[in-house]
This record gives sequence, C-alpha cells and structure tokens, in this order.
Amino acid sequence: MAISKINSKSIEDLQISADDLANGTVTGAKLSYPLTTFSSTGIDDNATSTAITIDSSENVGIGETAPLGKVHIKSGDSGASSVAGDKDELVIENNGHSGITTLASDGSESGMFFGHTSDTRAGEIYTHYTNQLMTIGTRMSGGQVKFISDNGSERMRIGSNGRVGIGTTTLTYALNISESTGNMRIKTTDGQNVANASTSILEYHGTDNRAGYVGFVGGDMVVHTDTYSAGDIKLQTNGSERMRITSAGKALFNTTVTDHGMVVSSGNDTAGNNACYGLVRSGYRSSIGISSTGNMTLKTQDAEIRVEDSAGNNTVVSPHNFDWIPSGASEDLAWSYYSRKGDEENDFDNTKYISADITKVIRKVENLTGDKLIYTGTGNTDDGSTVSQNIIQSLIDRIETLEAKVTALETS
Repeated sequence: MAISKINSKSIEDLQISADDLANGTVTGAKLSYPLTTFSSTGIDDNATSTAITIDSSENVGIGETAPLGKVHIKSGDSGASSVAGDKDELVIENNGHSGITTLASDGSESGMFFGHTSDTRAGEIYTHYTNQLMTIGTRMSGGQVKFISDNGSERMRIGSNGRVGIGTTTLTYALNISESTGNMRIKTTDGQNVANASTSILEYHGTDNRAGYVGFVGGDMVVHTDTYSAGDIKLQTNGSERMRITSAGKALFNTTVTDHGMVVSSGNDTAGNNACYGLVRSGYRSSIGISSTGNMTLKTQDAEIRVEDSAGNNTVVSPHNFDWIPSGASEDLAWSYYSRKGDEENDFDNTKYISADITKVIRKVENLTGDKLIYTGTGNTDDGSTVSQNIIQSLIDRIETLEAKVTALETS
C-alpha cells in the first residue's frame, strides 16, 4: 500500500497492521510529530505554536497548556494559579481587562441565562438596546435577588413581592432599612444652594395621586399633605399623639378636640376637663378657653371681651354693650353690665339676657347722696370734679369736727 499523502479521508480508510509494517506493505509515507500543516473539513490550522491543548483530564485550554477549568480561554497571564472549584467550567483569563461579550441586533436581547435542573432560566442578565433597558433578575417562582459585599456579606435584598431590604432580610414593608451601628441617616443632595430653589423631598403616593411629602423646598422644611387625602399631620412621642394640625388648619396639642382654632390640653381629650385651653377665631368671634375644672372661657364678640363660666353664663368684661338697653348709652364713655345664658347662635329663642347701664346707676346714686363717684377728664385737663370733691370733703371734715364739739359740750 503506497500512501503519498495523509488527509482526513485517507486516515479514515487507513488500517495498518503489524504484518503490513513487517513485510513492507506500507511504504512511501512518513509521519512526523508535531504536524506543521493539517487540514480537514471544518478545520484549518495555520498556527505557528500550540493553540489548543486537551490534557489528560479532558480539560481544554485555548492559549493555555495547563487549563484551570473545563474550558480555559487565555489571552494573557493574570498570575492566578487556580480558580474556585465550584464554578470552573469556563475560565476567561487575561493580564489586562477580561470579559465576555454577547452581541445581538438592536431590537433583541443580549445577555446570559442561569439555570438549574428544575429551572433552566432561573436567573438572567441581559440588555435591550431599543428599549434602553438592562435587566438583572430571577424568574424562579418566589425567587429573590440579593447583593453582597465585604467577603460575601449580604447588604441588600429584593424580595419576590418587590419589597426591598437594606441591611435586613425581613421584608415587612416596601422599603426596610437596618443599620446595626445605630448611625441611621438617609441623605439627599441636589446641585442647588439650599437657600435658593433647592428641593429634596420624600413623597407618598396612593393609587390615584400624591398623598403628601416631607422635604426641603425653597429653603424651607415642609411637611405636606395634599388635597387628595385631606389628611391631618400628627406628631407622636412614646407611642401617643402629642400634636396635630388638621386639614382645616386647626392646631391641637395633646388632644383631638377640634372645636377651636387651637386647643391645648393637659391630657384629657374632652373640652372642659383637665386644663383644656382653646383659641379660636371664627367669623366675628375670637375666644380663649382656659379650664382646669371646666369653668371659664374668655371670648371677644361684637367688639367686647366676655367671660363664660361652666354654667354657661356669658358676661361682658369690657362693658360697652348696650344692645338690650332701649335708650342706649346714657353718656359718652358709659359702661354697662351685660350677661347672657344660652346658645345665642343655635337657640336664640331660649337665650336669656340681662343688661344694665352702670354709669346711669352711679349717677343716680350721686344725685341721692351728693357724693362724687364718677370722675372724667380729657388728657391732663380735669373737669373740676377733683377740685369740687376736695372742697366738699374739706367741708364735711369741718362739719364732723363741729358736731363732735357740740356733742361734747352737751354731755358736759
């Protein structure tokens, strides 16, 4: 058998026995190793040095004669002598940047899948150029995604329900943050000077619209509820409510009573108990309620100051109300006594009133006794009342002295 050239076909058909070699049947063919040229359908070797090595463990090295994994592709020596044995099926190595590139058309996904026996697409990383989107995640039912740092310590987790945990694996709420050192802070920063139009806020949204936010807006710290929720703003300490600003703009301290513009309580929510203080400005009225046993409310109404006790007696303190006196005030600067009992606004027919012109009453007393009881003036000018009174008082003193002397003479 004379073979002048060995190729894939001739090798496939070639059978050489020991007798063929002994009797000289095979002649005219020489094989030398390594082969400097080799060709076969689908393979064209033009390398000048060893490009592919298959070792005794059937590991394949491309550019590497001692593969560190099942397939080891090497462009340059990184200096590493081993790799982790639990993930060494494919090793990519270089002495500079190293990596794997996947290419796809703009409208297709380019990435990698990670699978298991029960789920061949349990995890994935891919990009979609047209959608401008990179996706990292899991498709496992109930699967979660976690992020680690510092030698494998878990730092963040996204649960199968979409909840996020930072520093914790307990995903009770939409965002769960835990800091073991106690130095917990969330910091937001924008590129504006805080005294200008700087805005840094945390918003709360429902299914329909924004409910409110907490943030720094235009140089001011703002706690805000939107009209969509019509909610109050509450401040609590030790698990109990201490202050509330209602959606109507009323301020409540240590109480939920809303019948005044501002209510301050020492502890009991019911107005009139345990020192409940109220301030209100509504329409033509203003009032201050001060009570440790439910006794007093100080109000302004019709340009007057009133005091209201627990029995409902509403008495004018600044006495210039002559509404129930037919002739009105008896003179300029006259003052009155005025009191009312009952709900004037809601039950006028059953409201009781009493009113008196106190100035007129005193004038009557002056006329009957001859005593000067009312003194008036303008600026520093006296109306003569003080002088007349001094003269009268002097005469009275003299009369009393003479009466005493007459009595003494009569008894002697």
